[in-house]
Amino acid sequence: MQRPEKVRYATHLLCGPAASWWDNIVAVYPAEKVFTWEEFKRKFRESNVPESIVELKHREFESLEQKDKAILTYVREFSKLSRYAVEEVNTEDKKKKRFLRGLSPQFKVQLRMMRATEFQELVDAAITLEDDFKQLQEEKRKKAKFEPKRYISNNVNTRIFKSGCLLCHSSQSQEYCCCEA
Repeated sequence: MQRPEKVRYATHLLCGPAASWWDNIVAVYPAEKVFTWEEFKRKFRESNVPESIVELKHREFESLEQKDKAILTYVREFSKLSRYAVEEVNTEDKKKKRFLRGLSPQFKVQLRMMRATEFQELVDAAITLEDDFKQLQEEKRKKAKFEPKRYISNNVNTRIFKSGCLLCHSSQSQEYCCCEA
């Protein structure tokens, strides 16, 4: 779709106050004026998105980190907020670097070594890596579930089981339990 067609299509979809806004814009200019897509986007943002909101969203983008979020959630937030920081993600390289900067350390190191050439390639690798990590964690959890309880040995004659008394399961150590009487 060519840029002038995008403007015609987008303005055709406007309704309510947005349609009135566009009618007022067009009324100010000569009938033969053709708006470029960039002009339309700029005017639309100026009219509908206050500068204070743009600054707030830009700061949100600058401080965006994955932390304990799923990779897909981080990707969605990254994509949503990146439109307010276009100059920081206007090349594939800048976009990849900014995405990596916000990732959790457990993924960041391995993804940096991968040297993805495209942003989407990096995102796909991050999702796969997260899935592998979850599977590994699940295997560890299952393995730990079936391992027998270990005990702490203060000396050769005294063994205190971590789970408490083997008979009544009280939290008391086996040597001090009430059922030992």
